[in-house]
Amino acid sequence: MQLKYFLIILPAVLTAGCGGSASVEPVDIVRFDTIEASYISLLPDQRDSVISEYAPEIGFLQKLYGLSSADSAMQMVAVSRPVEVFGPDIRARLADLKPVEERLGELAARLPHVLPAVKMPSRLSGIILPYRQSVVVADSLLLVGLNHYLGSDYEGYATFDSYTRGQKTVERMPYHIAEAIVGSTYPYLESEGATALSRMLYEGAMVEVLSQLFPDAAPAQLMGYTEQQMDDLNANESTLWQRIIAGNMLYDVDPMTAARLVEPAASTSVISPDAPPRAGRYLGWRIVRAYMQSHPEVSPEYLLTPRFYGSQQSLKDSGYAPLR
Repeated sequence: MQLKYFLIILPAVLTAGCGGSASVEPVDIVRFDTIEASYISLLPDQRDSVISEYAPEIGFLQKLYGLSSADSAMQMVAVSRPVEVFGPDIRARLADLKPVEERLGELAARLPHVLPAVKMPSRLSGIILPYRQSVVVADSLLLVGLNHYLGSDYEGYATFDSYTRGQKTVERMPYHIAEAIVGSTYPYLESEGATALSRMLYEGAMVEVLSQLFPDAAPAQLMGYTEQQMDDLNANESTLWQRIIAGNMLYDVDPMTAARLVEPAASTSVISPDAPPRAGRYLGWRIVRAYMQSHPEVSPEYLLTPRFYGSQQSLKDSGYAPLR
């Protein structure tokens, strides 16, 4: 099984239906998390039924833990610390995922029109994941770690910074799932000599694609910002851009520079200690928006390819020049 892992650290209001239409079919999320918690108490014939019915999920666990026996994998998971700690809280806080399933129905309806090459996984399952990954794509199976979405007020997240806690809500789940699905088909390809600009453009392209998949969501929702953070970014766009230029970061080939600009953190400290998180991703999106204004014929697929994000010409062609 080829595994593709995505740590998705990106508030949103869930709305049912594609564009308000009630005709969109929700996408079911299999509640494998309940099976993880109850497996140890099942009788042998019941275990056999579980192993048969949940073969994709159990196969993932076997691969993850390097176990040949499905029963051994399930027994190990059932008595694991994550299942013990998170299982009861997931059942209490995430008993109903219908709003998420409806939102995913919208995603499934739009994907063929926005990104024809991207396919919805044939099976989506809620699971208790022991690692930092909140969404995992493994071939045609998508696993979402429900223990990552227990709410920003959840005591278990108390040590995380405020931005990260804000991403750990059930409202964020559809956007994280969408990004993982898109990213599994269009991953960021870091070629030799790739610059921070390349990563910023890719991240900006991803946000733009998400805006087409969820056209009713505001940019702040898609990027996981509070209204105040979005206001700060909009008000200081030129200053942030100038600091990247002055710091010689834009064409820096050190992957760590790119990571500090676009990956989740309490702030984008490489720019300024008080810069909102992932400011490089925001600026990348602003460049992509400028590019699309002058190139309206461009397809979303093109934006997610190295031909776009790997070329310095893309910035020049965008005409991006935030006002001082």
